[in-house]
Amino acid sequence: SVQGGTHGSGSVEGASGTGGTYMSSTGALVGGFYGAVVTSYGSPGGTGDITLHSSLASVNVQAGEADAAAVSIEASHDEGGVMIQAATHAAGSVTVGAGTGGVSVTSTDSISVFGDGKVDVASAQNSASAVHVRNTHASGGVTIEGVGTHASTVLLAATAENGGVTMQAPEDGGSVTVSSS
Repeated sequence: SVQGGTHGSGSVEGASGTGGTYMSSTGALVGGFYGAVVTSYGSPGGTGDITLHSSLASVNVQAGEADAAAVSIEASHDEGGVMIQAATHAAGSVTVGAGTGGVSVTSTDSISVFGDGKVDVASAQNSASAVHVRNTHASGGVTIEGVGTHASTVLLAATAENGGVTMQAPEDGGSVTVSSS
């Protein structure tokens, strides 16, 4: 069924069965969509942007499929990127939660984690290697560097009862060096 004018001047309502619906508009395309939606705003060929926006409410993206990629966000251009940003001048935050499958962050280049406040890496796992920092390249290394002005800019501490700090190098020519300059 198609009905015009019930939601304002020049509006159109449409309903379709399982065959889907195709919509095109030179203005904003607004409404509630149930099922699969493929949209492109701009010129033919999809060169325009698609914006999901809500001034006073949330924008929720949900998928009910039992699939590891049930919600997928991909910038497919070689120079494309994905930006996730919370309120920068307020108490906004970004939370990433996962089930038993874990969280993986991969890159063909560097990965940077930065905060104006404290950066905290923690694990609740009961394991001697609950937090594991490693480099898997044969010639690679791991650097922990403190460049602040406090007396103890790098602190290795085992604060649990019977805890310890172990520094170990391979037996075939490796070494552990602790120096002060």
